[in-house]
Amino acid sequence: MKRKLVSVMRTPYVVNDPTINRTHQGDVRAVAVGNDGIASVDGTQLILHLHTTDERDNHGSEWDEGVVCDADRQTTVSLPENCHPQLLAFSAKGHDIALVDHSGHLLVRPLHGRGDWQSVSLGKHGDSVGLFSVTTNKTHSDWIVVRHDRVTMVTNGAASDLCQHAAIVGATYSQDKHELSFVDREAKLVTYSLSGETPSCTREIQLAENVAWSKAFFSPDGKHLAAINGSEKSGAVYDCDSGDNVCSFQAPRPTARREDTDLTGAAFSSDGTQLWVANESGEIGLYHVQTGRKSGACETEAVLYEGEQPRPAAMMVVTGSF
Repeated sequence: MKRKLVSVMRTPYVVNDPTINRTHQGDVRAVAVGNDGIASVDGTQLILHLHTTDERDNHGSEWDEGVVCDADRQTTVSLPENCHPQLLAFSAKGHDIALVDHSGHLLVRPLHGRGDWQSVSLGKHGDSVGLFSVTTNKTHSDWIVVRHDRVTMVTNGAASDLCQHAAIVGATYSQDKHELSFVDREAKLVTYSLSGETPSCTREIQLAENVAWSKAFFSPDGKHLAAINGSEKSGAVYDCDSGDNVCSFQAPRPTARREDTDLTGAAFSSDGTQLWVANESGEIGLYHVQTGRKSGACETEAVLYEGEQPRPAAMMVVTGSF
């Protein structure tokens, strides 16, 4: 049976499988879900929970210094000094793991066996909103890094900007179509085709007027996006093809105190039919995308925090199956 990762607060929580909870030395900064398992990272270490192959066990004597493997297939990898990760992703072929840090560098290392972190400068500091592996016929992985003001491609250890665009708040990449889509603070949705020798803009849609979005999250199939308003009290789901407003959602009502709290993250289910949203108090709400109705299950299943009060802030929400 596939395990379903639903939410991330200070540490990841997996529904019906509490044994996979991670222990980090600090706050979880980024999480990735891949075919081989889950990766999560704080300011000092990367924790991998791989479960689909025995490759790591076969390479047990070849791991580099700073890599610790335990009997539960949990692998701990030390990060380079002064590394503060913003994003984390598996390569499309499952060979590598990559992260983007706050200083504007892409760091890549093999997922299994021996190998050091390889660093590529992205040319400029700044917050990043998307990290995607690009499927190619090469033995190594190419990467796309989306930052607030530009999109950068990393190939053969060299970075080059694909395009520049102001105030990007969310992005997604389609492996099948070789298309990159992103949306900016003023609700303009832009799509680039990467199938040719040079990237070409194939779509621009204005999804809303007179808005100031702070964050946006795409469904796995790229058909919908959930945008959080600048006030961070509410948001809306849009159809990326038609530009229609599908439904609206609110920050979950806090259970520990009366005043409202801001939305901090959102994520679609793997089939795109449900939307999980989190507030800064650690509560999670679940919405049905087509109807905009809250699910009755959210009150019992969505609050996945175990520990003493106060709840940690739900800094991010991640969904997926592996």
